[in-house]
Amino acid sequence: MAVYKSIMSGGGRNLHFALVDDKTDKVETIDLKKWLKANVRDNSSKDSKERVIKAILKGQKQFNKKVDFNMWAKKTKPSFEQTMDYLMKNGFVSNITKRGIKVYEGVESVNEGKKRYYQQDRVGKAKYTISYHDGKKKNKDGSDFFDIKTFKNQRDLAKFVNGLHRFGFVYGFNESSKYRHLYYTNESKTKESKVIQKIYTYTKSEKKFYDELAKHEVRIGQRDYAKFIINALRGFGINPREFKRIPDAEEKLYQVVSKK
Repeated sequence: MAVYKSIMSGGGRNLHFALVDDKTDKVETIDLKKWLKANVRDNSSKDSKERVIKAILKGQKQFNKKVDFNMWAKKTKPSFEQTMDYLMKNGFVSNITKRGIKVYEGVESVNEGKKRYYQQDRVGKAKYTISYHDGKKKNKDGSDFFDIKTFKNQRDLAKFVNGLHRFGFVYGFNESSKYRHLYYTNESKTKESKVIQKIYTYTKSEKKFYDELAKHEVRIGQRDYAKFIINALRGFGINPREFKRIPDAEEKLYQVVSKK
């Protein structure tokens, strides 16, 4: 009997793990653990596997665990089986029964607002503070509710912010932020040099200038930040190829704007 395994829809919103008889098309739904152990051809589509993973992640309420998963997945580039093993071992799901798993096709997002976050530094005893709104939670008065996360170092801060970006969060400024208007100018990738000038205008000291650049790197990620610095140099008529390291380029930018 030629049998293969697959992930298929039951006609509703659930996806099921199944064994299928290739000759008779008889379908036997099984639980996830049995499906993973089944040593037969896997005929599941990439899309169905991604939908299963997305549904499991959506059911996880601890955001830090989602961030850890994304960091792990980015580093290891795991197979579907390895991903399921990780999710079960780390408490995302113990198993998925014959009834399958409920997946989402975007219907639930109709009533969601914009996922956003903002950063404040040195609030109370916290060195870095991130406030983030998941697009759903509300205060009793109907206003958006923001969860708060504090950090002692930039490494943990960057890890968390990168996780926010992967889950669709965008940087939305606190109305009281001193630099609220500063970064909106960075929406245009042709205005990087003007952003550098404004950063200097509102920071004045060299230390604060570099601190603000460091925060900007956390917000947009290392790759986009490197492009930002390159375009900023070009905006001042400086050849980016003269600099092998980002810190050297940052120093040059400070020297340029501090003389203007």
